[in-house]
Amino acid sequence: MAKRFLALGIMVWALMPLGMAAQAALLSPRDIVLETSQRVLAALKDQQVSPADNPEYFYHLANELIVPHFDFGRMSRRVLGKHWRQATKEQQLDFVTQFRQLLVRTYVTALHKYSTEDIRSFLKERIKVLPVNLPPEATRVSVKVQVESENGGPPINIALNLYLNQEKNWKVEDVQVEGVSLVTNYRATFYREIRVGGIQGLIDKLTSRNQHAMK
Repeated sequence: MAKRFLALGIMVWALMPLGMAAQAALLSPRDIVLETSQRVLAALKDQQVSPADNPEYFYHLANELIVPHFDFGRMSRRVLGKHWRQATKEQQLDFVTQFRQLLVRTYVTALHKYSTEDIRSFLKERIKVLPVNLPPEATRVSVKVQVESENGGPPINIALNLYLNQEKNWKVEDVQVEGVSLVTNYRATFYREIRVGGIQGLIDKLTSRNQHAMK
């Protein structure tokens, strides 16, 4: 599981400049992933800081460069399902904020035991973006990525699910690791929390966990 979090964490970082790349004409989602991997390599070229030594730096990068290109509102609605409609507007906004922070810190934490050089090497040598069948009228696409295993075992399969929003920008709405959906996985966990403490109880617990983790 730790290795899967590493693979997923680095793939999330590989999407950092997604919005900038998406502005270029005729770029397919697969082209975006390929190009952004190169952009991340360029950004890390002269960096020696590691996520463990300076997590604030990586949180800053995430909030500036990653967060705008994931549709956390859409993801939050799907994660809460029927409970989203039962929440107040304030609770919905609070949940989106805390869910976003949960995901960002989870992926930054997944990289803590790796150096910047490890991350650069990972992007250069161990990630393969597979071809994508994208009809001209498509509004959704799954970009499949294979991540080479550290011990020579079978590759880890990741799917980045994107959709074309009303502004004609591709946004990430879900990530799957070995067929397991991030949205579905969190939905099961959060439903259990809601049964115990309600929607507000879930929000309060996420807020507490996030605040404790950031200290």
